[in-house]
Amino acid sequence: MVNTPPKCAPEELRSPPKADKYKIRDDYEIKITEDMIRLAWKVGSWVEVFSNTKRKWYLGQVVKNFLDTEGEWLDILYYQRERNRQGMKKEVQRFCKDVRPINQSTWKNRIYLPPKMARAAENQKEIHRDVRKSVKTINACLERPIDRANIDHQIKECQKVIEELGQLHLEDRLRQKLKFLNGSALEEATKKARRHLDIIALKKAIAQYGAFSHPVLETRAKEKLKTLQTNRYHSMINSVLNPKDIPKDQKLKRD
Repeated sequence: MVNTPPKCAPEELRSPPKADKYKIRDDYEIKITEDMIRLAWKVGSWVEVFSNTKRKWYLGQVVKNFLDTEGEWLDILYYQRERNRQGMKKEVQRFCKDVRPINQSTWKNRIYLPPKMARAAENQKEIHRDVRKSVKTINACLERPIDRANIDHQIKECQKVIEELGQLHLEDRLRQKLKFLNGSALEEATKKARRHLDIIALKKAIAQYGAFSHPVLETRAKEKLKTLQTNRYHSMINSVLNPKDIPKDQKLKRD
């Protein structure tokens, strides 16, 4: 007799994810967990869904996903028979116990796979390829050294990786990297700010990077800005090295 699985299990009660190991071209070993597979599901993905009526697991396909006040839901179409054209639909949450990744171990000894199974098997390969590619992208983002000349580009790249792939793998480390990048940009701007002419640039850097940096670096930048503003008149006078600059200096003082 097959026991009916619970409807949904909260994240903290989920059993430890099972991992499959895959080798990629550079011999970096990636562990693909069940949670990664679940997070990679999208419209068109094949899964196994439990029928409480028949008390059996069936092959199903995600045909829709949507959000409501209770969170994200997957709309799954499944057939109780291979040749049955009239499918059944079931709405489940992504980590609900009524849905699971396909267990292909029972298919290994089959010489011929029916059309739906064949499509599902190909889809599983595609999901694993996508997950491996995503993990490689995340690792590349984390391992890339800081390029101060292109720091803004690196920040945007890291933000994009977090938005698109963060929940899949190492999101905390990605957010730490983003904070470090913003901090490096702010620190560089603080070091460069030496005269009254740099006040505007430092203000802009504080507004752009400050809230996303370490508080110590933001405080240091604001203190430097305050010092520059306090000493701006002295800095203006010292910057006048040519008589032609006197009218410009007078205008700056009036402003």
